[in-house]
Amino acid sequence: MGLRYAPFCFTEHGVLMLSSVLNSEAAIAVNIQVIRVFTRKRELLANHKDILLAPIWR
Repeated sequence: MGLRYAPFCFTEHGVLMLSSVLNSEAAIAVNIQVIRVFTRKRELLANHKDILLAPIWR
């Protein structure tokens, strides 16, 4: 089952893969910040289960 359109965002794994390909200082700095955001998001969801379980997608 393939995608019919391009994804709108990177996953954490995709950002890690991109970090191994890009070599400029700016790209590395941006990727570090993105990884920090993913880490912070994971921490917030782990500490606040009510956010994760909120019925906002209905």
